[in-house]
Amino acid sequence: MGGLPRHIQETLAVEGYRKELLTHCQVGQLLGLGRWETDAFLKERGVFLSFSPDDLERDYEAAERAA
Repeated sequence: MGGLPRHIQETLAVEGYRKELLTHCQVGQLLGLGRWETDAFLKERGVFLSFSPDDLERDYEAAERAA
């Protein structure tokens, strides 16, 4: 996507993430952003992480095992 104007790359990345066609990591790679920059980019555009109750439970269990 390097040949496309930046605003088009950003629009494609946001829509791809919203539709769950792209992961957070893929958005960052497409736009040349680090983890926190990608978080900020998506947040500024009103796109937040999809996080189901099952995801929360898995993260909680992993944190308990790590503690």
